[in-house]
Amino acid sequence: MKRLFYFSLSIVLLSSCGRLGTFNVDHSIDVVIPSQFGINLPFNVNSPEIETNAEATFESEGTSTKRISSIQMSELKISIVNPSSADFDFLNEIEIFIKAPGLDEKRVAYKQNIPETSLKSFFCDIDEENLKDYISKENFSLRVRTITDQVVFQDIQVRIDQNYKVRAKIRK
Repeated sequence: MKRLFYFSLSIVLLSSCGRLGTFNVDHSIDVVIPSQFGINLPFNVNSPEIETNAEATFESEGTSTKRISSIQMSELKISIVNPSSADFDFLNEIEIFIKAPGLDEKRVAYKQNIPETSLKSFFCDIDEENLKDYISKENFSLRVRTITDQVVFQDIQVRIDQNYKVRAKIRK
């Protein structure tokens, strides 16, 4: 009888903790790749800070920062915004790094040997990192490191669309 009581109590306690679930969080930011005359040299561009609204986002999904087990980037797409006539033929490789207050910078995505096929957008390869500490902050920023294989005669505005998969305990 005692065993049945403790077993029932443990089932009730475990079920009240919530279920493990997943949801997606999206962020977008525009950066400008400035005109440059050198090729095959690394060039860095920093994004403005991206406000996460993490607590409100997590709350709307029935969880909180404390209940998050992991956040991983699932997709990063880079697209030409302006000028509309531009393409990515000038770009040989790109790396995207994330940084947040009090945390070391971490590479999250990259693309090498970008083909010269008049691409207007492309998806990067993703580094499998737990980004919970970064995305849970009030804000974060990105650093874009590029290597060009053609001279860029005009500034090119690009959009970085990010999708993050969040794993968390969800309240009932």
